[in-house]
Amino acid sequence: VTVEAIDNLDVEVLYFYQLQPLDDSLIRAKCKTRKILLIEPFYSNTMVAHVAYLFQEKTRVESVGYPRVFIRNYGTLSEHLDFLGFTRDRIRKKVEELINL
Repeated sequence: VTVEAIDNLDVEVLYFYQLQPLDDSLIRAKCKTRKILLIEPFYSNTMVAHVAYLFQEKTRVESVGYPRVFIRNYGTLSEHLDFLGFTRDRIRKKVEELINL
């Protein structure tokens, strides 16, 4: 979904398959614009503080992830993914907003 969402956008994707340890030097080297969107397949904002700390300067870090609340709504998988922001259109909108800051 993330790769589809950024089609034809000038962005860089870093994929980490584990939460810790993160490759801090790779993140610093690749995130030159200081605009970072984390797609977290766990609670949102889990890695935001760590990534922001890496730069020690003005950096915009956004996150898409599961809210830290119990989800009580019923629906299909696609309805839940839309609610959580894990759809192509919702991710693309977040990326475009971040690019245009």
